[in-house]
Amino acid sequence: MSPLFYVLIGVIGGGFVVAVIALVARRGPSGDVEAQLVNRLEVIDRGLRDEFSRNREEAGAAAKNQREELGKSLGKCPRDRRSAPTGVAKRQRATNRADARHR
Repeated sequence: MSPLFYVLIGVIGGGFVVAVIALVARRGPSGDVEAQLVNRLEVIDRGLRDEFSRNREEAGAAAKNQREELGKSLGKCPRDRRSAPTGVAKRQRATNRADARHR
């Protein structure tokens, strides 16, 4: 997934934390509220960790699929075409050297 997606999830998680703190501030100090706050924060934390884990797995699977497709595509491409960029680079360097000698 993209970094923007991770930022979005972080902002949403931060919003939950702010909402919980706002609720606690309105109710006033109480030991029970602190326990509820801790429980809610733990639930949010677990949810975010699970989501990030799923996103990493999906991103890894997508990258693996792309590598496999590229490998298959390169396997179908004739060998002389695969080395063509290298040949073009060699010809260009030779042309550049020849041009430099004529100056």
